[in-house]
Amino acid sequence: MPYATRNGVRLFYNDTGAGDPPLLFIHGWCCDSTHWRRTTPAFRRSHRIVTTDLRGHGKSDKPKQDYTMDGFCEDIEWLMGQLGLRKPIAIGHSMGGNIALRLAGRRKRPLSGMVMIDSPAFPKFTREGLQQLNGMFRALEDTSFREAARVIIDNNLFIPSSPPELRRRITNSMLRAPQHVLAPAFRNLWAENRTLGKRVNVPSLFIDAMHPMEELERVQRGVPGIQIGRTVGAGHFNMLEAPDQVNGMLRIFIDQLPPGGT
Repeated sequence: MPYATRNGVRLFYNDTGAGDPPLLFIHGWCCDSTHWRRTTPAFRRSHRIVTTDLRGHGKSDKPKQDYTMDGFCEDIEWLMGQLGLRKPIAIGHSMGGNIALRLAGRRKRPLSGMVMIDSPAFPKFTREGLQQLNGMFRALEDTSFREAARVIIDNNLFIPSSPPELRRRITNSMLRAPQHVLAPAFRNLWAENRTLGKRVNVPSLFIDAMHPMEELERVQRGVPGIQIGRTVGAGHFNMLEAPDQVNGMLRIFIDQLPPGGT
């Protein structure tokens, strides 16, 4: 299996296909690169495709450390250099979209574009909502963290029509994440992105699954000029529940980019 080793930590990746711009897929919290299995085949004949398991996730090593969005970005920027990945479109789901946003805002490795798929990039909480979020942080750091994680997953990531078998498989996979990864990654997921969003200077797309309109308005204010799409009849894992819709929006976005990127 393909691994790249950075400072003693093995990072799993897959590098297939050919064609520009390359597509770099970044999974979400407690997930892994297999969650792109219904997306990447649609683009493999026309684009180079790189997927990776973030540090602490999937087949990558899981050292005991803090897990921050900037730390994930540093791994990906390093991997881009190792693979000679020039000006990819960074496509991230959920937490992976927050990472894609940071990659674009940091500008340490040039991108051709940036896509966030149902990512909590610009959250805004009431006092009660902030208290609930802090309660989640504490619960994920407690001995019953798996039960707390299950509640978060059940209450936020699916809709009534989500296929039961897909829901079961995703939930069980996410709950296998070790606490020393799961808890800090969730806490750091909610880091402020507003300043970074203003620095994004590449074509950008947000594919929504179920956010309220005010959330989408914050995304539009956070990343000036970003395009907005929305899937129908799919929950948070819309790239698995409604791949034709997600792939169609990705194709239109990719095909309208200027040759050679920005």
